[in-house]
Amino acid sequence: MAQKNLSFKQYKTVDLILFLVIFALLESILTILSNKLVNVNFAITLFYTMAALVIMRWGAWSALHLALGGIIYCACSNGDILQYIGFAVGNLFSLLSLIYTRIVGKNRVRDSFVHSAAFVIIIYVSVCLGRAVVLSVLKGVNLWQLIVSTFATDLLSLVITLIIILMARTLDGLFEDQKEYLIRTQKERTKAVQNTNYDD
Repeated sequence: MAQKNLSFKQYKTVDLILFLVIFALLESILTILSNKLVNVNFAITLFYTMAALVIMRWGAWSALHLALGGIIYCACSNGDILQYIGFAVGNLFSLLSLIYTRIVGKNRVRDSFVHSAAFVIIIYVSVCLGRAVVLSVLKGVNLWQLIVSTFATDLLSLVITLIIILMARTLDGLFEDQKEYLIRTQKERTKAVQNTNYDD
C-alpha cells in the first residue's frame, strides 16, 4: 500500500522516521533497564542491530540514527559532554561498513550467512574503534585501554545483534536495500499480473 501511494522520497522519509522513533523508544528503555539490572562490565544495547538494519536499508542516510544512538545511550547512562561527543561521532564510524557492501554487494550480504555476520562484525569493530579513538583524543585517556574496554563492554550486544540480524534475513524486505526491495517487489507484482492475464 505504501509503495503504491507514496513516492520513493516519501517512502524513504517515513521509513527512516519510523525506525528512528522505534529505536529511540526501545533503546531508552533497554539502556535504563540494563544499567539497573546488568553487571556494569557489560552493556546491552540495540544500537548495533539498528545500525545494521538502517545502513543496509538506506546507506549513508542512516547517519542521524547512528549519532542519535550514542546520544540516547549517554543520556540514559548519565554520561558527560565528552561522552556524548565521543559516542555520537564514534558511532558514525559504522558507515565504514558501506565499503564492505560496495565490494561484496548488498544482495550477497543479505543472502549469505557469512557475509551478514561479517557485516555486523565490521560495524561492531568500526564503532568500538571509533569511540575509543575519539574519546582518547577528547579525554587524553590511553587508547589501548579504551579499545579493550569498549570491545569487552559491547561484546554481549554483538552476540545479540548477530542473532537478531541472522533472523531478520528471513523476513522479506527487512534486511535489504530498500530501493532494490521496491524494484524487486514491483517486478514480482508485474510478473504476477502478466501470468494472471496469460492464464485468462
